Amino acid sequence: MPHLATLPEQWQAEFEALRTRLTEAEETLDAIRNGKVDALVVAGPQGPRLYSLTGAMDDYRVFVEEMSEGALTLTESGIVLFCNRRFAEQVRMPMEQVVGSAFEQCLAPSERPALAGMLAAARRGRTSCESTLATGDDGVLPVRLALNGLSVAPPAAVCVVVTDLTEEKKREATLSDALNFRRALIGHLPIGVLVYDETGRCSTANEEAARIFGATVEGLLAMDFCALETWRSPELLAAAREALTSERSRVRVGAFDNGSGRSAWIETRHVPFRHDGTKHVLLLLIDQTDTHVAQEHIELLNAAIQATPSAWVVTDAGGVIEFVNPGFTAMTGYAAGEAIGCKLSLLKSGRQNDAFYADLWQTITRGEIWRGELTNRRKDGTLYQEQMTITPVRDLAGRTTHFVAIKQDVTEHRKLEAQIAQTQRLESIGLLASGIAHDLNNILTPISLSVHLLKLKYLETDARQLIELVEESAKRGADIVRQVLTFARGLNEGQPVRVQTSHLMKEILRLVRETFPRNIETTCELPVDAWPLRGDITQLHQVVLNLAVNARDAMPDGGLLQLAVRNVVLGPEEARATGVLSPGRYVALVVRDTGTGIPPEVVERMFEPFFSTKPIGKGTGLGLSTVYGIVRHHGGVVQVDTKLGAGTEFRVLLPAAPDEPADPGLSPSQPAFVQGAGRPILVVDDEDAIREITTEILRVRGFTVDAAADGREGLEKFQRATTPIAAVITDIMMSHMGGIELIRQLRRLAPQVPIIATSGMVGEGSPDATTGILSGLGVHTILTKPYQEGALLRAIEKELSRAAEARPE
Repeated sequence: MPHLATLPEQWQAEFEALRTRLTEAEETLDAIRNGKVDALVVAGPQGPRLYSLTGAMDDYRVFVEEMSEGALTLTESGIVLFCNRRFAEQVRMPMEQVVGSAFEQCLAPSERPALAGMLAAARRGRTSCESTLATGDDGVLPVRLALNGLSVAPPAAVCVVVTDLTEEKKREATLSDALNFRRALIGHLPIGVLVYDETGRCSTANEEAARIFGATVEGLLAMDFCALETWRSPELLAAAREALTSERSRVRVGAFDNGSGRSAWIETRHVPFRHDGTKHVLLLLIDQTDTHVAQEHIELLNAAIQATPSAWVVTDAGGVIEFVNPGFTAMTGYAAGEAIGCKLSLLKSGRQNDAFYADLWQTITRGEIWRGELTNRRKDGTLYQEQMTITPVRDLAGRTTHFVAIKQDVTEHRKLEAQIAQTQRLESIGLLASGIAHDLNNILTPISLSVHLLKLKYLETDARQLIELVEESAKRGADIVRQVLTFARGLNEGQPVRVQTSHLMKEILRLVRETFPRNIETTCELPVDAWPLRGDITQLHQVVLNLAVNARDAMPDGGLLQLAVRNVVLGPEEARATGVLSPGRYVALVVRDTGTGIPPEVVERMFEPFFSTKPIGKGTGLGLSTVYGIVRHHGGVVQVDTKLGAGTEFRVLLPAAPDEPADPGLSPSQPAFVQGAGRPILVVDDEDAIREITTEILRVRGFTVDAAADGREGLEKFQRATTPIAAVITDIMMSHMGGIELIRQLRRLAPQVPIIATSGMVGEGSPDATTGILSGLGVHTILTKPYQEGALLRAIEKELSRAAEARPE
């Protein structure tokens, strides 16, 4: 700094004046000392002039020049008297261009109107504000202006310190972005967020929290969380207090009722922290309702899968088992630990070929569902029929990751279907047999009716022998047809009747002799005092016949078949040995053969349905199981004695019927010799031979006979008859008008006329629906074809007697 004496006199005076005023500029100098003023502009008495601090002190000049802020001095009107290098850099203009210019030109246009006010405020004292400078390169610069009035010399000057706010604005922008990000993040989080202090005042809340609480964000911010009633019931308030006290997080998962009727399953996390010296709680609410419900559904589904009797198997994409349910174990015998890790090929039975499995695998690897049936093998080696559905399971990318197989054991179902099919076939055979029996009975009827007339006409011994041979053959044919019809249609089925066992065995013996190969000899042992049974005659026929058929099959090269009936009395020990019977009287139906015998392993299973040792197509495996079922239904047992190579004996023990008079219907009636005495009878039948021979027999007996070929003709002849018809004999099955309709029409014309129905398919005592209809129409007598002359005449006599008794005296 130069010596004062070396300065010009006028500068010395100014310097002295400036020194005396330094006290007044204390505040400005403080700013300079603090680095807030970089430049100083002073107005002199001659008007605005630039003064350099070097004119005062070189230290101040260096200080101002080296300031990091811009510094300048303005006149009262805003003219720049001085600026430091930093300000010139800030506005990107040379110092020479800045000094002497108007300061408002350094301001952005939007800031210029405020300059006058800022200068006026500065003259009154310190002032500061944010503003924007216009730079010489057409840019802008955010700054803070600190203005302070100076009175170092008139006219008054203004010292301006210019602080670059670029970095500060960047920091503010960064902070603002961070705050906005925080708000956006919290606001859009899929979990609820709440912040409240230890007094319960909420300062932060997001939309998810508002949704869970059934409120709005504004409503949450106004809540007192220390007094919230819904906070108490699930003990959330206690968890929050514990978190604040222990300063450790607390987690709770459970039901949550927000007080507005919405129940949810919420996970809450109370996270304590301090802010501005105050304890706060960050509350995170995670709505797990959907997950909880889905989990409940999964648990329910798992429980259902575990409980279902069907087998469930889950494999990976390569077919390796990863899961099986108890139904799989029950079906296959393999426990979960034995099956998991294996492939389903452990169940292979060998009954399906490689092409079958190749097609199955190709179907499911294409992503399609496979359904089908196959025979598999259990752990114990037994085979079973299985119905299986395999469904591919895909991930989000569409790749098959697993296969789910649902298996159902349909062995018994298929056996039942086979049994039903067998039953339906038998029913079809029965219908066929019924039709054939009807035709055969119509053929045999005129033969049977002609025999008596032939005996009257041909009295020679040789002729009578031939006639008796014809009669016997007709009877045998009629008996065979009757047995076939009885067995096929199941007459009396479900109607327990008193059965004479001797008659039963005789009928079976006759049928066997007619149908079995001639190399099988048959015998029958029947005691004269054989006890009767009470049961279903058709089912008992089936029992003995099935056993006889099995005996026949056991003697392919011929042998001896023996049928027998024995009266058996079981004492306590003998009854106990059977396991099911009680002491008492029983009838043993015995079927013995001299065949191959039964191996022990077959004896153990021979009564199982569908178990058969016969080749495919030669047997259904239902014969002995049917026998067993019928016998057990009748309260009896089946006993077997067999020896390989020596034959087999089946004994069917059935309870004997209580002592009671025999069924009168089983006793033969005495022949009747009713005389016609010219009484008119109408015969209606569509079989010419039956109609003609019946007419001839009745005429021989003295009846006046008119005949018709169908119901329509019969009704016309009944209406045209000049003498009241004494009785009508009509067939049931006829063309044009059947016998049922004819009888209905006759009942309207003559309610009391005796009517006898004839049929080759039903008979008296039969439970057939036709019998019930006839009974409802007042028909009491049904002649089963083929019938003989005696049966016909007795029926006519009975109906005429009944009609006579019904007439009033």
